[in-house]
Amino acid sequence: MIDPFISALLQAFIALTGAVAFWIVLRPQAWSRWGYLLGFAGQPAWLYVTFSSGQFGMFVVSLAWTLIWGQGIWEQWLLPAFKMAVEKELTARARNQERRWF
Repeated sequence: MIDPFISALLQAFIALTGAVAFWIVLRPQAWSRWGYLLGFAGQPAWLYVTFSSGQFGMFVVSLAWTLIWGQGIWEQWLLPAFKMAVEKELTARARNQERRWF
């Protein structure tokens, strides 16, 4: 059983991170990718509350949302950084190849 005060804090955190994350993700601006991080940050609270209260169906849904937010982080944060690093490395190698011929 969760302490009522802790439960209230967790519920407020869940509501805030969930609602604000959805609002941010749906924005057309470039900063909308921050919503994925916020949504992912709220998932530990979801997982804890649903598991500790025996709501195993909601726990599975929370696991699914954790994967969904994680995919957003991969698509919006990690993959672009990886592509940029690879492109930078390939450009540097191409420059080094050009210098060898002269």
